[in-house]
Amino acid sequence: QVSSPQCISSAGGSVRYLSLVYRNPDVLSSSKEDEKKTFQEVLSSQRWSNFFVLRPYFQLLNSDLPSVALEKIFRVGLPAFAFKPFAMETSVGKGIEALQKISKNPHHLDSVVVIEKDRPHQDKNILLPTLSKNSSHGFSYKFEQDGYNDYSLKTKSNKEGYLYWADGFHHGWKAYLNGLEVPIYRANLNFKAIKLPQGESSIQFVYRPVLFYYALWIFYL
Repeated sequence: QVSSPQCISSAGGSVRYLSLVYRNPDVLSSSKEDEKKTFQEVLSSQRWSNFFVLRPYFQLLNSDLPSVALEKIFRVGLPAFAFKPFAMETSVGKGIEALQKISKNPHHLDSVVVIEKDRPHQDKNILLPTLSKNSSHGFSYKFEQDGYNDYSLKTKSNKEGYLYWADGFHHGWKAYLNGLEVPIYRANLNFKAIKLPQGESSIQFVYRPVLFYYALWIFYL
């Protein structure tokens, strides 16, 4: 169950970003069909060397991952937030390898998120968890506030896991769980995830690019 404003009900702006960079400026429609069509156009485009494409996007789009796996990673036509009961932890820089392993069965991406850490608990030899055929994880969320730099939401889950957000990873983002700051992990190579406990939680994402603020301060001195 999801209650969310339309501006973030789909793929977190990622599909719109790609369509602007590549070939399709008509990105105002937020229908599922238009998102999937736009994403397929991006995948079939030959302009992979576009200067404006951020490196993680470039890596994902040029990987040999099947298109159905990429759609699940980008959450094309789906809510940008999702609950993942399992994580495959890997070393920083090895996210593609882990995604290639999971994507041998793309439906595993419905339940598993790849987390990159400096000191992962698991790495190359990790085995995929035994996944239940039941895709319902008893998870729901509701937005309390949304904006360009601040998002607040309430979540409810019947088990612990990860809250996955298909929005670009950046160190300027901070996350707060029930008022306490928690780490944001680089998830599925280019997106965000936080550890989520069982039960009800209050979550806030805040974007505070410190270096940008310092640059503004120096500029106006």
